[in-house]
Amino acid sequence: MKVQWEGLNSATWDSAHTQACAPLQQDWAYGASMQMIGVTVLRALVEDNGKPVALAQFILRRWGSVLSMALCSRGPVWLQALSAQDKAHVHARLRKSLPLKGLRMVLITPEEERSDSLGLSHWRRVMTGYATVMLLAARHDGLCHRDARFKAKPPGPEGRAGRQMAQSPGGGRSQRT
Repeated sequence: MKVQWEGLNSATWDSAHTQACAPLQQDWAYGASMQMIGVTVLRALVEDNGKPVALAQFILRRWGSVLSMALCSRGPVWLQALSAQDKAHVHARLRKSLPLKGLRMVLITPEEERSDSLGLSHWRRVMTGYATVMLLAARHDGLCHRDARFKAKPPGPEGRAGRQMAQSPGGGRSQRT
């Protein structure tokens, strides 16, 4: 199996993500939103004999040049039906090939039934209930959203772009998102 970390594009990623009905945390737009607030994102395509079998998006946190933590939340996204042994091999290849230097911690929390055969930690995943989140995707032409209640807010002093909810007709307060 081969892991490709460079040269991935959003159109190909989005198409595969949609076909797999994958979770939000593995969506290209989610990673792009994280990048807008200064988070480093790494994306990988895993191929077996030239056929794509998995996508994985990692959100990174660094502590100086000493330690890096990479989180693949609710991934990887499986593009082909794989055996537990093959999935374990994909997890191992992702960990080994992750382009980080120094000490690193790699966390993979897949959408899988807990099984020792996947090659993952015996720790149990603890999650709170799902929440609905509205993502405002970044585009080259700026922020866009079709809901008239939202208006673009220019980047602040930290360089972060955001959205602000317009005042409601009843005179309520504005909310930032």
